[in-house]
Amino acid sequence: MTCYGVGMGQAVLVDDLEGHMLITGYGSGAVEDRLSTCSAVIMLNAATGAAGLYHYPAGDIQTKPGARQLMANMQEAVQPKEVFFIYGISTDSGRVDKPVPTDPFHMALLDFLRLLLPLNTRIGRNPAMMGRASIKMDNGKCELGHPEQANLVSLERTLAGSYAKYTMYRDGD
Repeated sequence: MTCYGVGMGQAVLVDDLEGHMLITGYGSGAVEDRLSTCSAVIMLNAATGAAGLYHYPAGDIQTKPGARQLMANMQEAVQPKEVFFIYGISTDSGRVDKPVPTDPFHMALLDFLRLLLPLNTRIGRNPAMMGRASIKMDNGKCELGHPEQANLVSLERTLAGSYAKYTMYRDGD
C-alpha cells in the first residue's frame, strides 16, 4: 500500500483509492505537521474509488478564496457521496469525553461544505485524534484514521499538478 502524505494548504486526489492511503498530520512531531488548529476535509466516492484529502489551515473560510476554489475543484473531480470533516482539537481542555475544536471558525467551514456539496452527500464530523487524518481502501473497504504509514510518499514539496498516480492541489492562501 502506498501512503500519500500532504501538509498544510495541500490536497491530494486519487482516481482509485484501492490499495492507497491519503494522510496528513504524519510528520516528525512538529506542531505545524499536525492537525492542531487545522482541519482535514476528506472526500470519497466509494462507487468509483475516487478520493481526496485536503489539509485546511485554520481560519475563516470566507477570507480564503484559494481554499474555497480548491475544495470546489476537489468536489468536481471526486463527485463525493461522503465527506469526512476531521477537526483539530485541544489536548489541554481536560475533556477526553468531548473533544473541543480549536479553530473558532470550524463551523463556518462545515457550513461552506454543506453549501458546496449536493444535498444527498453524507458529511461525517470527527475529531483529529493524535493530530492526524487519513483514509485508505483495501478490498473495497474504507477505513478512516488508520495509524499505519508504510511506504509513505511525502508530497509536501510536490508542485500542484497532475501526476501518474495522483493530482496535487495547493490553496495559495
